[in-house]
Amino acid sequence: MRLYTSGDIDINPGPDECSVCNKRVARNHRAVNCDNCNMWCHIKCASIRPSEYKNYQRLPSFSWWCPICLWSSLPFDNETNLDCSSDSHLYPSFEVDLQLPTLGCSSDSHLYPSLKADLQLPGLKISHINVNGLPNKLLEIKALLLSMNFDILAITESHLGKDITDDEIAITGYKTARCDRNDGRKGGGTVIYFAEYLDAYER
Repeated sequence: MRLYTSGDIDINPGPDECSVCNKRVARNHRAVNCDNCNMWCHIKCASIRPSEYKNYQRLPSFSWWCPICLWSSLPFDNETNLDCSSDSHLYPSFEVDLQLPTLGCSSDSHLYPSLKADLQLPGLKISHINVNGLPNKLLEIKALLLSMNFDILAITESHLGKDITDDEIAITGYKTARCDRNDGRKGGGTVIYFAEYLDAYER
């Protein structure tokens, strides 16, 4: 009774729920625990391949965020539509209708509408992004990689120099190859993140 009145004990804890689909996570389900919200997430809901799940199991420890937490950390989390009407006079011959994923839904099928479907297709998945400074965008890049499961992500305008080590920009499950900007230059620099399971190396 003391434990109950203290408010520290759940009356009926039951099985954990998946942070994405809100369905129960049974003991025999393959799931990963989010370090941010401490909720479990089915590997299917997180777009984690079985081979990746096995790789995680081999690691002594690793940091992982569920798709809900990853997307909420991105600057465009609260946006559902990019309204370009204010710039319509600049591009009179184009109609723009960009839809961004909406979170908080009951099924993972709505999380990443067309992009997620494309990423489920077989083949090498490569993306490129200009970050205009990697150190202050690292959390967003981590969110992008771990939620979209790109095999290769090429980054330009990394703005990295000798003062930043590989460990400082490391992301679990990926190796890096980098070409830093020359000393004294304002911009420049490239980084390539490639999945550890790829047979690739830097020349």
